[in-house]
Amino acid sequence: MPLTKSHTYADELSASPLFNGLAPRQISEVLGRAQPHQLEAGETLFNAGETANSFYLLYAGAIKLLRGSPQGQDVVVRILRPFEPCAACSVIGKQAARFPITARAWEGSVVLAWPAQAMREELKRLPTLQTNLLEIVARYQEQTVERLCEASTAQVPQRLAQCLLRLAEQAGTPTADGVRLADSITRQDLAELCGTTLHTVSRTLSGWERDGLVRVGRCRVTLTSLNRLRLLSGS
Repeated sequence: MPLTKSHTYADELSASPLFNGLAPRQISEVLGRAQPHQLEAGETLFNAGETANSFYLLYAGAIKLLRGSPQGQDVVVRILRPFEPCAACSVIGKQAARFPITARAWEGSVVLAWPAQAMREELKRLPTLQTNLLEIVARYQEQTVERLCEASTAQVPQRLAQCLLRLAEQAGTPTADGVRLADSITRQDLAELCGTTLHTVSRTLSGWERDGLVRVGRCRVTLTSLNRLRLLSGS
């Protein structure tokens, strides 16, 4: 969805946790300093190691935050959904920090971008905005710790079940026979999210499809037995 005049979207973007407790006028003022950018699926927003000179808020679409492993495999740290911010390192802590991860559009997306200095000024001017951002960062860190615990203690089937259930909760579409995940999801995406190989994900999904837990098509996964997946996930 094209975004041309960000200040006209203050009512809609007030749903972002970044703007909790701010008046519409304050939200409009913050958005007035942002520039919209449209990304094609697969396009990179920023790379790990680059200077963090911008702060971002996802308006539409989905963005993968990923980090390369020593083995050359991408591991997805998080998938950003609409109204979620990223690149907090550009405005918290020392200036001229570097991005620790790469951000890549999972599907066609629109982001709002602020120069880091502009957002630093807004955070200083609006203490509620600063508090919101710190709470978001703390929540991201907590979720990352949970993922690390999963990766170190859970076997691949359990991690994959946990991943599928998270995706269903975040952006699943109820259907007559279950919950369909985003059309853009691929087995490679799932492998990156679970920190495993494409072969392992494909083999596991094939077995689950025979057992009636999922139905898998081209870039499409439908969860047909949520209760059995919850049992596998340990939740």
